[in-house]
Amino acid sequence: MKENGITWAALDASPDPSNLIELKSKKDKQGNKTKLPYDDSVDARIPEMRETLVRINERLEGTLINLNVTDEELKAINRRLANDKDREMIDFTKRYLVRKFTDNSFDSGGRYYGGWFQQVPKEYRTSIIINDTLTVEWDFKTLHPTILYLKSGLTPPEDSYDLTGWDKKHRDNLYKKVFNQVLNSSPGTRKKTQWYKLAPDLLKKPIPPGWNDLSRAKKSKLNREEFLKLTGRGYKN
Repeated sequence: MKENGITWAALDASPDPSNLIELKSKKDKQGNKTKLPYDDSVDARIPEMRETLVRINERLEGTLINLNVTDEELKAINRRLANDKDREMIDFTKRYLVRKFTDNSFDSGGRYYGGWFQQVPKEYRTSIIINDTLTVEWDFKTLHPTILYLKSGLTPPEDSYDLTGWDKKHRDNLYKKVFNQVLNSSPGTRKKTQWYKLAPDLLKKPIPPGWNDLSRAKKSKLNREEFLKLTGRGYKN
């Protein structure tokens, strides 16, 4: 490829329009989801969503999005991402987007996925360049609680995760995680009486031996115990 002057930017890995919108099932007993077949006629919004994604991906195809780091830094980033089960290593040909819906409903989820630039660790995001131009990341703080306040006709506080009587040092690693976990949980676990099924991932790395062999209920119990140890309060308080 080098001898013929071919770079990753010349490779077209754009998805077929028929694969731009994915629908996943609800989680099974093992916590897994499966991709479901569907017909566009099941929801009148699908054709417009698909057309919008086609336009977005056509624009991305003609846009050079790159990462202004050294080869060694890129290798270090990918080594780090290789150990993160929630992210993929950076592949510059993956610059196209798809929408993914969950819980067997086109009213659940709908986020955009697929772009390598979504995988970049936080401290390297300012190194993303578009057509050789540096970028700036806009941070919308406390976005989810702010939306809920405004939908309720209330004025949101300056920081929704700054809780009266709670130690501020746990803002990001505890309160924010707990709030978003409850907000995005299934309807059956949103009631306070059902929160014993939930718990943010609090255990420090490396994870304890045998952790991956534990049931979800056991993992939640250990994380709740860690929450109590850190805050002096139960998870439901």
